[in-house]
Amino acid sequence: MKNIGDKINEGLNVSKSFVLNMKELDYDKLIDFIKDMQSKNEDFIELQVDSSRKWIGYSFSKGKTDNIRYNKTELN
Repeated sequence: MKNIGDKINEGLNVSKSFVLNMKELDYDKLIDFIKDMQSKNEDFIELQVDSSRKWIGYSFSKGKTDNIRYNKTELN
């Protein structure tokens, strides 16, 4: 079931985007990660970059109280 925030965002036709730094990310690893998550039928993936500019990918499940991350993959 969607919460009211999801309905509002979809109703307003809000787009979502993010920036990938071409010099920090290993695109072969990113593509392999995406293909791997697709083959595992994951619904969501998350990309993070920490303060040391280390890129990490996860798949995750949205729970009622928290998000559970799986398949941690370094991407640079």
